[in-house]
Amino acid sequence: MAPIPKLNQPICLIENEPGKKICLNQEAKQILEKISQPLVVVSIVGPYRSGKSYLMNKLAGVKTGGFPLGHTVQAKTKGIWMWCVPHPDKSARTLVLLDTEGLGDVHKGDKRNDSAILSLTLLLSSALVYNSIGTIDEDAVKTLYDTSELSECIMSRSSFEEGDLVDSPFTPLFVWAVRNFSLKMVLEGRAATADEYLENSLKEISSVTTPVAERRNFFRTTLRTRFPVRKCFTFEVPSTDNDKICNLENVPEKQLSPEFVEMMETFCQYIYKKAEAKMLEGGQVVTGCILGQLANSYIKAVTTKCIASLEHSITKIFLDENNSIIKSSTELYKGKIMSRSFDTLQEFQTFHESCLNEALTHFKEKYFKYRTVQDQSEHQLMETIEKQKEEVWKTLEVSSEKKCRKILDRLFEPIIKAQEQNKYHVAGGHNIFVKARDEIVKKFHVEPGKGVKAESVLQDFLKKNLEPMETIICQTDNNLSEKIQPPLKVHDPSDPTQLTNYIKGYKLKYQPYHRILIQLFGFAGHGKSSFVNSCMFALGGGHFNDVAGEGSSYGAKTTDRIGHKLTDCITIVDNRGFGKMDSSEAWHIYAQLCNIVPLNQIVVWNTSSTEKMQQLIQAVSAPDLIVPVFVCSSSYSCDKANSELIKTFLKNAQFLTEILPFIILTKKNSGKDQTETFKQMGMEQIYRLENYILTNKMATRGNHMPFLTFLKDVLDWVDYIYRRSVNFEEQQLKRKTFLIKNMT
Repeated sequence: MAPIPKLNQPICLIENEPGKKICLNQEAKQILEKISQPLVVVSIVGPYRSGKSYLMNKLAGVKTGGFPLGHTVQAKTKGIWMWCVPHPDKSARTLVLLDTEGLGDVHKGDKRNDSAILSLTLLLSSALVYNSIGTIDEDAVKTLYDTSELSECIMSRSSFEEGDLVDSPFTPLFVWAVRNFSLKMVLEGRAATADEYLENSLKEISSVTTPVAERRNFFRTTLRTRFPVRKCFTFEVPSTDNDKICNLENVPEKQLSPEFVEMMETFCQYIYKKAEAKMLEGGQVVTGCILGQLANSYIKAVTTKCIASLEHSITKIFLDENNSIIKSSTELYKGKIMSRSFDTLQEFQTFHESCLNEALTHFKEKYFKYRTVQDQSEHQLMETIEKQKEEVWKTLEVSSEKKCRKILDRLFEPIIKAQEQNKYHVAGGHNIFVKARDEIVKKFHVEPGKGVKAESVLQDFLKKNLEPMETIICQTDNNLSEKIQPPLKVHDPSDPTQLTNYIKGYKLKYQPYHRILIQLFGFAGHGKSSFVNSCMFALGGGHFNDVAGEGSSYGAKTTDRIGHKLTDCITIVDNRGFGKMDSSEAWHIYAQLCNIVPLNQIVVWNTSSTEKMQQLIQAVSAPDLIVPVFVCSSSYSCDKANSELIKTFLKNAQFLTEILPFIILTKKNSGKDQTETFKQMGMEQIYRLENYILTNKMATRGNHMPFLTFLKDVLDWVDYIYRRSVNFEEQQLKRKTFLIKNMT
């Protein structure tokens, strides 16, 4: 909360100079505008020279200074004077004391002026003290009724039913202070309290027989309705010394009547405790800024009696304040959302929602609850923040794009120089180029603070700058390589040497792909790792090596997705096998087949939809040509239910890769032949074989052939399928769309 402006003395809030219109003092309004705390507004009215200012100074807690006290027959206070002080009991509130000019000043001679001042006081207050001398008599009752009549009119025009007046924002706590009270407090022969004295004074006269008596009853009924919460204090004469009475502010309390001093303390404590913050319709507390604006509207309504425009004025105040709150909430949002950088749309969206919730909380704590204004204002805030969000996002995109292009231009310089020096236009130049390109991508990915457009700018850069260059380099490389050495052919498919040379010498010529990924998938423990070892052993010759970890996994233990390089352009991937093939595991296997899961990382089955989406957004798929291979043990019991699951899975694998899956049936010597089962599923390339394992790694021509034949067939299928051009971006979009659709 903002600190309360320091006021060493009261200031005139509403000016009421003779011959001039009642008006709001702009200096006082500016002071109020600096107070953001709710206001407890306590005002006092009553006849002039009745000691009103002394009571207000006591409430302010000052012994000297403060509101001026009148010691002559001439009234001192003109208009309504204001003093803002810290509330003695409620630290989150500001106590605003309003001292009014005396009613019935003979120098004014205008009861309409009294009515205007009291009406304004009633409308501005959360607690109203009516100060009178001697007793509660008929003149006092009539004066209070007459001067508050205009306020009643305003209350009626504000659509409050009589039964709702207790909660009406225009009905303040009412306290009647009777000064110099000398009567005995006895009613009907028994001792009475001050409150009972007040209620008796406002009680209707029974046996009404004259118009005058009927009029008096009307006054009392009306006042009880207008002031449903009432309290009375009676103060004895403070001293028998008339000089002290005339100079109360200069007389020490010990020289005053103890009863008077005690009652004064009781009065102050009651006001501190019972007077609540000024409220408006809808339960909205009034701050200094609002009170100043309300005062202007009330003055116009009271002085012109143009009540019809009051509601419009109050509505405008609410709307203006809510517009201000919308602005501050939007600035809060903007300050938060601009305070950090982002690398993905998902990061930005998540942080946006956090900032939006904070802005909404701020708005709901501050907004003015006036009829339908809240709903309109909140909707307006949401629209404003949405526009702000779009502007921030565009700013982030522009900034990220500029930074990423600058980084790529810098990283691209070595390739430009190499191109100018014709380093790529040689036999084998394509491989040199691919390594240089991959190095650019690698360095780009580790650059910090690239922002939200990093991936799209990279892909655009590769497509526009590197793909055309790569096409020319690849063509040049093929032409030069064919001149040096004609492409290898397999004349005898039964010759393992020809097969080995063909596989090792194979060059991938389909753009933009730079390698073939042979993706193994299937149930855990069915021999995928052993199949990887067998392919590498058959192709590489030499000694058998447990590169895939058969010995450390003991079957069904592979949890990482590991790639093993067979040749410069062929990599075989040992994906994590599934156990149940349920929807969660299936989704991750599909993600592996789509190359969404990076190589050489652990695969976790149980992930949430949010984590899956984050994985899709962050995935940087290399332009790899994917060949799906389903590995299944011949000893597996493939019943009807499992057959349907596997068939669905294989069809989805074909949809995602555009290649009919290859089927590897391991353990052919210890299981039954399930070739026909997979043919019925529509599969064509089916291989029954025995893997090399740690306990059986004797190399033979017959044992090598199934693996070499498989690898040669894979290459033939690649040449067959990719004889037509394929759009890699469209292929990846199709894969991601499939994964999003099947996300649970």
